[in-house]
Amino acid sequence: MARPAGKEFVSIVLNVSGNRVGLVNYSSSTRGTTPLGNNSEMLKSVIDSYTASGWTCICCGVNSASSMINSQSNTSRRKSMLVMSDGQATEECSQQGTTGDLNGDGHADWPEDDAIQSACDAKNNRNITVYTVGFGTDVDTNTLQLMADCGGGRFFNATNMTELLDVYKVIASEISNMSYDVQTIEVLSENSPNMVLFPDSYIKIDYIPQNPSYTYGEISQNFETPMFGGSVESPKTGNFTVPNGTSIISSRLISYSGKYWTSVVELNSQNVYNLSAYNTEFYDLGDPYSVIMPASLVNAGNENTVSVDTGSGENNMTGGSPDSKVIYTASIKSSVGYAGVFYDEDEAKEDAKERLQGLIANYSVTGDITVDSTNAAGIRYLWGPTEFKIAVWR
Repeated sequence: MARPAGKEFVSIVLNVSGNRVGLVNYSSSTRGTTPLGNNSEMLKSVIDSYTASGWTCICCGVNSASSMINSQSNTSRRKSMLVMSDGQATEECSQQGTTGDLNGDGHADWPEDDAIQSACDAKNNRNITVYTVGFGTDVDTNTLQLMADCGGGRFFNATNMTELLDVYKVIASEISNMSYDVQTIEVLSENSPNMVLFPDSYIKIDYIPQNPSYTYGEISQNFETPMFGGSVESPKTGNFTVPNGTSIISSRLISYSGKYWTSVVELNSQNVYNLSAYNTEFYDLGDPYSVIMPASLVNAGNENTVSVDTGSGENNMTGGSPDSKVIYTASIKSSVGYAGVFYDEDEAKEDAKERLQGLIANYSVTGDITVDSTNAAGIRYLWGPTEFKIAVWR
């Protein structure tokens, strides 16, 4: 009854270019292996030849699959295995040789513990994700669940052929999507198939903001550079010049990574972001479209160089987008000093406005200036000649 599900699994996984599938047949030991390949008809014919026989050496099957995947693949590929069993683990493996109580039932059950440890070894030693499937009513679900937990995959249970076929489709689709050089998100749940993000759903983040200090007459201004332009390159480089007389408060790169991950960012030849530093597959990590760059590395008055690269893994860079750009915040002087004596109030305002416009033009800030004024009244008469001035800054 498992043959149709196995053949459907092969079809879905091999539907993605570059994927390969291998087979391991086990009972009381490993009975046979079929190397990784993409010949769908040959793999399906092997599945059709399987027959039930012997006992159940789960760790034998996992060890054989782990060794085959490791020897026939490389670190640039995502590696997974699907382990299906319809019963209890009955055979031990000297490769694991466990003596503890991995399944938590209070005593050492070496076949079960060896099965769990084999999944742990596949994940920890060879970075192979282990999915497990229990088929039928006599399955040791605890062992298979613990195998999936330690193997970084998921456990599924099926009691009939229809359920088994559905489970194999889910796992095959998940493996295929993760083997794409793109990002995909799927919400899968056996108990709640209709997942909903409610309007009041939220993520709480506690942080202490760093408030910049301004000198007298300074304000903050956001600057946005033009898009880098050109074509996709690895890495993609862009340049921008910060006006003289400014003090950088914050800066960030806006990376249009699309379906890939923003993987490396450098500012003035210094690395400020490297996704590979987390020592895990990219698909387990978030992809920021906005990468914070230390303000201390931005040179005011000089040209700054930013380079960005995207990819699906450490060894598979795809180049940066021409649409990437830099947004930074700087403090600028925004006040002008006293002027002479004018004929009327309107003439004084216009003079101040022109001088302020000339000042901020040095920072490449454009736009109209709106002038608001406040009149002072009720000032007592003072004997003698008096000059009274009021200056208002915004």
